[in-house]
Amino acid sequence: MRGLDVWRQWVSSRPEWWVIAVGMSSWGWIVREGLVRSSHAMHHAASSSAELLAWQVMVLAMMLPTVALKTHDVALRCYEERRHSSMALFLAGYLAPWSVFGAAALGLRQVPWMQASYTVVLLCAVATVWAMVPLRERAMMTVYTYAPVLAPDGWEAIRDCVTAGMEVGASCIVSCWPLMLACVASGHDFAVVAIGGGITFVESRSFRPPTRLVLAASAALTVLVAVRG
Repeated sequence: MRGLDVWRQWVSSRPEWWVIAVGMSSWGWIVREGLVRSSHAMHHAASSSAELLAWQVMVLAMMLPTVALKTHDVALRCYEERRHSSMALFLAGYLAPWSVFGAAALGLRQVPWMQASYTVVLLCAVATVWAMVPLRERAMMTVYTYAPVLAPDGWEAIRDCVTAGMEVGASCIVSCWPLMLACVASGHDFAVVAIGGGITFVESRSFRPPTRLVLAASAALTVLVAVRG
C-alpha cells in the first residue's frame, strides 16, 4: 500500500505527466508510421488530410515536452478538481495558432520552389540567423516567464485557460517558425524534426535561451542537410 500511496502522491504533484506522455507517444507514432522518412514519392502521394495530421503529430512531439512546465503552472492556479480540464483547455489554445500556421505552411509547400532540396538548407540557414535576433530571444523569454492569470471558475476560467495557451503558442511560433517550415519543406525528415525538437527542449529548460548552443545546433543542421541534399 505504501508504494501505491507514493505513486499517487507523485502523480498528484506532477499533473503534467499525461502531457509529457502524449508528447512521447507522438514521437513513437512518427517513427512507426514513417512520417519523417525522406521519401519524396511517399510525401507527394500523401493527401492534404494526411499531411495536416503529420504536422499535428510533429507539433505534439516537438512542443508538448517543452510546454509541460507551462501546463504545470496552469494546474497550480486551478482548483484540484479542475486541474486536468484546465490543462487540456490550455493545450487546445496552444495548438490553435499552431494549426493555423501549419495549414499556411502546408499550403506554401505546394509552391514548386518550396519542394526543392535547397529550400530546406535555406530555411535551416535562416533558423541559424534567427537564433541571433533579439525578437526571438524576447519570444523565448515570454514563453519561459509567462505566468497565466486564471479565473477560479465558470466561463471566465475557460476563456483564461484558452487565451493563455494561445499567447504561449504564438510566442513559440515567433521563436521557431523557420525551423518548423524546414520540417515541412523536408517532408518531416527525421534529422530535421529530431534536432529541432532537441533545440526546443533544451531551450525550455533554460531561463535565458542558450543562444550559442542553439546557433551551433542550427548551423550543424544546415551543414547536415546540405551534405545530404
